[in-house]
Amino acid sequence: MTERNDISDLLAFISREGDWRERLHDVVAEHLMPALEEFEIDQDGLADLLGEQWSGVLWGCGFEDFLGQRYEDGNIVDLYLKRRGW
Repeated sequence: MTERNDISDLLAFISREGDWRERLHDVVAEHLMPALEEFEIDQDGLADLLGEQWSGVLWGCGFEDFLGQRYEDGNIVDLYLKRRGW
């Protein structure tokens, strides 16, 4: 059996689970929006300016921050592992 090393299952889980998708969007926006507003560009403009790879790296920083966030109803990693982990 091959070991998968991607986050596609976690992202699919986030998109299905209540407020978690919006929370992810909000945390990533906290990381990116100040710079985007300062330089008057949108997220596509960021990719054009830095390249797709670096735009993805910046999104990943926000994503990692999101994974550590705690809300009243818990943490997405704990919830994911509780429901989908083995």
